[in-house]
Amino acid sequence: MLNYSIAKNNLKKRDFILGYLVMIYFSFFSTLYLYLPLIIKNLGVDNSYIGILGTFYSLGSVLSGFLISPKVDKYKKYTSIFIRIAIIIQSILILSLFFNNNLYYYIFSLLLIGLTGAFYIGTCFSLSNNRGITVSISSIGFLIGYFLGSVINNYKIMFILIFILYILGFIFSFLIILKKNEITNKGVENSDDTNSLKVFVKNINIYLPLVFRHSGAAMIWLFFTYILLNHYHMDLKAIGILNAINIIVQTFSNPILAIFAYKINKRLASFILVSLGYFLSSLYFLLFYFTKDFHLLVLLQIILGLSFTALYLGNIEALILNNEKEKVTALSLLSSIMSLSNLIGSFLGTVTFKFGYKFMFFLAFVLAFLAFSFYILSNYKILLDFLKYREEKL
Repeated sequence: MLNYSIAKNNLKKRDFILGYLVMIYFSFFSTLYLYLPLIIKNLGVDNSYIGILGTFYSLGSVLSGFLISPKVDKYKKYTSIFIRIAIIIQSILILSLFFNNNLYYYIFSLLLIGLTGAFYIGTCFSLSNNRGITVSISSIGFLIGYFLGSVINNYKIMFILIFILYILGFIFSFLIILKKNEITNKGVENSDDTNSLKVFVKNINIYLPLVFRHSGAAMIWLFFTYILLNHYHMDLKAIGILNAINIIVQTFSNPILAIFAYKINKRLASFILVSLGYFLSSLYFLLFYFTKDFHLLVLLQIILGLSFTALYLGNIEALILNNEKEKVTALSLLSSIMSLSNLIGSFLGTVTFKFGYKFMFFLAFVLAFLAFSFYILSNYKILLDFLKYREEKL
């Protein structure tokens, strides 16, 4: 009994550490996107390079899921080494950005950070025992980047701070994650034929609706601050409050929704969570189209936070259940798909912005509703199988 209790406590510690490791990556991601206009200004180039830097960063993440994550799945016994290598590369590059003001070096560094990012996130989530805790802790990274970053108001200092967080993460990885008995998936052979394209096609019913929803969302977030400043006449403090509500809801709702997921059939729970996420996303974009009152916008941000939590947690659970041998690849592709959606959304935003922000929100609603419809139609058998199982049991 004592050994069981110790093992259970170790798993809880591991979930927190894994969340911390993803958190530091998200802290850099959010810091980068917060300061991109200022970084471009200090590099002495025009604003079109904001999209170029973001594109190379996202491109690295897309390639990471398709090219590197299958190797992590194939050589599972080296999982800890892959994590360490990612931490080392990312931390060195982030520190080097403090000393460098060359555009091409930024492009090169962001490409490499993205290239080590998707498989790093996928690996951490694949090792988690309680994804609710891990995802919840990881969400704090957005608070660090967007809000601590806005308070400090200096991206060079933020890079140093994040570098220090990476050093701590490297130490934690030795203390918690890298114990062999904790990271070995017993009973599951190393996948000798892991192919990212096969994994993608196998899970197309999960990835494709995510592209629809996230492309619409990325289109909005590209101009979200501009829209609130110029059409809703808010100041930066009010905008900061709205963004904070979204992230805080994500942070605290993850473990609550995870309890729900672990109390019932996991496959059914993932179906319910993802369906709910797409429905709430559709509702958010539709209601934002008609809403200008600040207090109602606060409620909409709560809906947005719940929708993303349900989508992320539900899709992670579904991918782990569907891909026993290729968990890292499947979860890494989840991050890659989100990055690909950012690229598509940036393009859509650039093209549609001239038609007005209301058109953009309506298009985001259409894409989210398409995602909801496609997901329900391609996964409804999960619900039917569960009902059939309950009838047979009764």
